[in-house]
Amino acid sequence: LACSAEQHRTNIGQLYMANKNQKNTFIITSGNLGADPELGWTTRRDTDPKDWKPQRTCKFSVASTEFYNGKELTAWYQCTAYGRKAEAIGHYLRKGSGLFVTGYLTPEPYRKKNGEMTTALNVNVESTIWHKSAKESSNQGPVGDDRPEDLPF
Repeated sequence: LACSAEQHRTNIGQLYMANKNQKNTFIITSGNLGADPELGWTTRRDTDPKDWKPQRTCKFSVASTEFYNGKELTAWYQCTAYGRKAEAIGHYLRKGSGLFVTGYLTPEPYRKKNGEMTTALNVNVESTIWHKSAKESSNQGPVGDDRPEDLPF
């Protein structure tokens, strides 16, 4: 699940080229988990019904924050991972953990509190890279060798 940034860029490029003719929308985002991931089970239904098998799922939300004209704007992405990715995310990540997510947007119908049916967009996760959240990074000192403060760079 872990790979270097260069390997990840290569993987993203390969995924994009392999799927650029599909109607699904490919998305890449970075942020922090808004809550602990929820592990569950589903039945894989892309094969013959006699071959249906239980599959691990993990649902989680990612908050991606940017600053625009002095204001903080946060976008929330509801994500679902499957199989071994789901198990790893559910086991190792917690609320506030930082990660990059790549995947495809898929519509998911749901019923509002007033009974009206509507559709939300969900990210079906293709890959993730885990990184430290801003909070985790601020708790530690600088990474790497200590440099004198009088250096111009």
